[in-house]
Amino acid sequence: MFLCCAGGAVFFGVSASQTKPATAAAESYVNAVIAGDEGKALQYVCGSSNAKSSHDSFTDFVHTNNITDSYVVNTRVTLWNLSWEATVQMKLTSSTGSQQDLELPLAKEDGEWKVCG
Repeated sequence: MFLCCAGGAVFFGVSASQTKPATAAAESYVNAVIAGDEGKALQYVCGSSNAKSSHDSFTDFVHTNNITDSYVVNTRVTLWNLSWEATVQMKLTSSTGSQQDLELPLAKEDGEWKVCG
């Protein structure tokens, strides 16, 4: 029983250590999109064509809705099939003060957290 619990504590610690970098990647990505810095934003996008398409749609949404600010509400990190994944929930604020919910899926790619969906 002790080994089970100790293993769970170790996993929780490792998982918790991934939360801050995943959150930082999501914040950096969204801030770059809001600022119109396409080059910086793309550094945080997975290499798949789906991710690039989602990025283009998100960029259009941000600029069409005059999104000016964002903040992280929650970050959930999991290890699935030996791959790290995260979901970062954010609030986006427009120039009028209205807010929108955003859920960004992230994954580790080449050792870095990337927006992948």
